[in-house]
Amino acid sequence: ERPMAARRPPEGGGGGELPEEVRRQIQEVRSGRSTELNLTGLLHGLSPAAMEALAEEMQQLQTLTKLIFAGNNLGDAAAEPVLHAIGHLHMLETLSLYQSRLTSRAMIHVVRAVSNLRRIKNLE
Repeated sequence: ERPMAARRPPEGGGGGELPEEVRRQIQEVRSGRSTELNLTGLLHGLSPAAMEALAEEMQQLQTLTKLIFAGNNLGDAAAEPVLHAIGHLHMLETLSLYQSRLTSRAMIHVVRAVSNLRRIKNLE
């Protein structure tokens, strides 16, 4: 049994809260005003619970033209749900991982996710 405490922020903050800019962009995509998520450098220091929340949001978006993860550390185990969520998108024209830290394990998640996409044009 997993305690619900995992959803509460630890002492000093940093719980499952997504940064305001990330929430704003997700809302723009949901409302149809945008088809792009630019998360450049926005994932630094996010807790595993926040990464899980981002993954859940991404799975509901379905169609993006651009998903930019540039300049983030995607090598942590905490980022795995986010990388896995890429594969739930129906269409993605560009996935940018430029200057992101990736481990070989993270790259395997990226390759699996991209192979699940119906369509992708650019992988940076």
